[in-house]
Amino acid sequence: MARQLEPRWGALGLPGSGKADQQDDATTRTVERERKEEIRTAQHYGGDRHVERSLDDTTEQRQMPPGFPGPDRQRIGSPPWGERTEVREQPRTGQAENWQRTGADDRTRGLRPADGARTGDLTQTGDPTRTGEHPTTERRSPNRRTKETWWSQTWARVQVALGLTPTDVEVWMWWMLSRLGIFFIAVTAPWLFHTSDAEPLPGFLDRWKQWDFHHYDRIAIYGYFDPDWDVPLEAFFPGLPGLLGLGALFGIPTVLVGLLISMIGGGVAAVALARLADAEWGEGAGRRAAVMWMVAPPAIFLAAPYTESLFLALAIPAWLAARRGRWATAGTLAAAASLVRVSGLFLAIALVVEFLTSPKGRDWARGSWLLAPLVPLFGYMTYLKVNTGDWLAWYHAQAQGWYRDFTPPWLSFIHTVEAATGRADFGGDITEAWRINFEWMFRAELVAMLVGVVVTVVLLCLRRWGEATWVGIQVVAFSTSYWFFSVPRAALLWFPLWMGLAAISLRKRWVWLTYLLISVPLFGVWAAAYLTGKWAG
Repeated sequence: MARQLEPRWGALGLPGSGKADQQDDATTRTVERERKEEIRTAQHYGGDRHVERSLDDTTEQRQMPPGFPGPDRQRIGSPPWGERTEVREQPRTGQAENWQRTGADDRTRGLRPADGARTGDLTQTGDPTRTGEHPTTERRSPNRRTKETWWSQTWARVQVALGLTPTDVEVWMWWMLSRLGIFFIAVTAPWLFHTSDAEPLPGFLDRWKQWDFHHYDRIAIYGYFDPDWDVPLEAFFPGLPGLLGLGALFGIPTVLVGLLISMIGGGVAAVALARLADAEWGEGAGRRAAVMWMVAPPAIFLAAPYTESLFLALAIPAWLAARRGRWATAGTLAAAASLVRVSGLFLAIALVVEFLTSPKGRDWARGSWLLAPLVPLFGYMTYLKVNTGDWLAWYHAQAQGWYRDFTPPWLSFIHTVEAATGRADFGGDITEAWRINFEWMFRAELVAMLVGVVVTVVLLCLRRWGEATWVGIQVVAFSTSYWFFSVPRAALLWFPLWMGLAAISLRKRWVWLTYLLISVPLFGVWAAAYLTGKWAG
């Protein structure tokens, strides 16, 4: 039932005037002020819900003016006294509720004990984000609180010990989730695309033994000069095979060691990429750069027992250290990276350019650490010289087995176009299915090379000389082989590409969505191709 109240008590014909009226007005203003405070508190926690007062509240009872909304009424709005105020009667529940204050102030009058709760317990009765709900605290058992406290403290200590930030943890979680997706592809793809009735379905670990891994495995078990192996193994640097061989000494399968190295190394590289992107392009670029890199079409090689993850786990932190002026750290990490693949030599050259063009000044004593990558490179070349008589045996092995001999760029481009359009002679007795597989992958080589050229030009225009050197020198190396070969895999090493895409996607959201919609399906296709033994670059 609704009724209208006059703003002044005298208008209702109530007795009182003079000093008594002034006291009544003061009381009214005080009560109204407190009432507004309660309404604001209720609106803050649970929308426009009225904060009820208990009929048997044990707090000090204030003198209410006649007609003022009581605990069983709800006042609509908070108009000034010069306007009429509408009051609605609320039906009583028939049972008074006992409000447990537990020493709190007036803001806890919306709290009520849950059914069966003990006196003094305050229990959350609903979701505070919903209108009409009022947040309260939830009483938990001491054992549960102790366990949660122990886990949270332990996790906090781990983060501090490892120097992890919340962004690092988030990126690492995304990395592990992407590994879970690859696991599902590895389980299902060979089963879905298995077409040979004569050959059994390979086991899970055997599905990862594809292409170059056989060479890494051979070096790890038998060394570089196995007379029963007809492929020149000197083309592969000793970093990854050495770690595989170390695991084999403890009886761990080399393929399992390689998968673990890629998982851990890729996670380190993802965190380092996120930190570098945030430092270069602002907060938020790191997460997107890492995710774009994780789901890039050829990113299956970040999970496979290949060198990409291990190399990037050293190369990106080296670049991050260089950008911070820590040249000794950068040189040491680059030296380790040069043991993994020949790209370490390109990284060393790019770091020297970064040092010479750094706006932070040049400390030649510390900059001398950038010569450290030459030490393992010279050591490996010496090893090859002693055993083969050739200082450049690694380069000649690549030319012999992978067509890496010097070719003018225009001829290399022509050879690649011929391979991509079905006019190249791949040699041997290959089936039509394999020919189509090669043609599509050479088309991917052309696209990746175009991306590399564009990225190099953009970096030069931005005067990012070190990064332009890092990408450009690889583009030159690939464009001077017989044809473009393994360029999509190498694009995973171009961290300026992923940082740039992330920076653009922060300003243009459609770039982010378009990239995911195109890249994720291609990532699945690439992964399925590798895991079923097809050529995937």
